[in-house]
Amino acid sequence: AAKQEIIRRYLRALCDYKNGQADSKTVSRLEFLMSKIGLKPEDRSVVVAAREKSERSSAAAMAIELGDGRVIRGKGSDRMSATAACIFNAVKVLADIPKNVNLIRPEVIKPITKFKLNVLHEKDKALTLEEALLALNVCQTEDENAKRACMQLEKLKGLEAHSTYMLKSNDEEMLRKLGINVTSDPVFLSNNLYDE
Repeated sequence: AAKQEIIRRYLRALCDYKNGQADSKTVSRLEFLMSKIGLKPEDRSVVVAAREKSERSSAAAMAIELGDGRVIRGKGSDRMSATAACIFNAVKVLADIPKNVNLIRPEVIKPITKFKLNVLHEKDKALTLEEALLALNVCQTEDENAKRACMQLEKLKGLEAHSTYMLKSNDEEMLRKLGINVTSDPVFLSNNLYDE
């Protein structure tokens, strides 16, 4: 557990440095500590899994390790961010819901994406984790699978996750609220620094 925390701190320091929120000395100290102990980021299974998924799919990806050791992955798409896709895949596994089942009805997604594009003038129509979870909660009133998926969210507390890109602040905040120990690679998802 202590070794995992050192790796988490190192990966967070790399992202903070890339964002201008930490100095190179902090990163160097953690790199030195990791080399003394013989640790590398890839010692976290979720780091390897997320990077492999991203490489295979040529898309942003995230991985989460369930309590039983299974690693669940998700990739970004036009419909959902990689963060949302990963969390949805994880709750499907926990609720024993088939992979091909949509937890959010298309008639719920469509007005959200239309609102994001036409009213908020956002470039990305993919649902963030928060948007996807709110939509899931709307759907649970009429859909048993969505209800079962919602009931699994509490089981994510304390799990390890990794993203192949620096998370947008709202996705990172939602993961923290769910109690997930998340790290990310120091890579911007977009070239636009102000695209939050």
